[in-house]
Amino acid sequence: MAKKLDNNVYAMYKGDKFLNVGTIYELAQWHHCSTSRIKYYTYPSVVKRNQGNGLYVIKVEEENEELKYIKFAEGKRFIYYACNDGNVYMKSKSNGQLIKKCTYVHKRRSQNDVLVTCINSHEYAVHTVMAKAFFKEYKQNDVVIHINNDIRDCNLSNLKVVPRSEYSKITGAMAKVNKPVGLYENNKLVKTFRSTREAGRQLFCSQQMVSDYCNNAYSYSTMGGKQYDLRWI
Repeated sequence: MAKKLDNNVYAMYKGDKFLNVGTIYELAQWHHCSTSRIKYYTYPSVVKRNQGNGLYVIKVEEENEELKYIKFAEGKRFIYYACNDGNVYMKSKSNGQLIKKCTYVHKRRSQNDVLVTCINSHEYAVHTVMAKAFFKEYKQNDVVIHINNDIRDCNLSNLKVVPRSEYSKITGAMAKVNKPVGLYENNKLVKTFRSTREAGRQLFCSQQMVSDYCNNAYSYSTMGGKQYDLRWI
């Protein structure tokens, strides 16, 4: 069975420098290499690694009148746009070619993973870029959530802007860190703390432990029983 011919147009770059544009076959002829080598340069991992000063190839996108592009950053050679299809694009200042920007998942230890794109050695969270560009109600301290919990899906229909206080209620993560905490003995309130931070400091335990005690989410089996009777008040 014959392989389907790829007639898509691709742009070849070395770092930020535009080299040539054409089909996979045309770029292979120009670069004096095989088509498989050119396809290798299109892999997202290769594009991410070589954007500093190496060769990479990106598919050229045709501008769609139904799509809306909003500028959010600019470099020496490219202008960067957020698009209502949930993708980030860059347009070459030299030839006007519109190219979909490479994205990847940034795994973070203390926070949720996030889909990012790298521009001038700076990482931009794609969902935040979309919110700033298209959601007028977005404020600096708001949180953008993915409705289907898929961080790779940044289409506007899958994004929702919520106040940080509402986000805390949704996730349950440290939702009441600024709410007063009460220390009880024999079901009687003996001391009040203004926050989990103050309770942790005075009881010599972590802020997270105080929150878990109040939410009855702490495992006592390995701690020899519950050390404090802490409750939200």
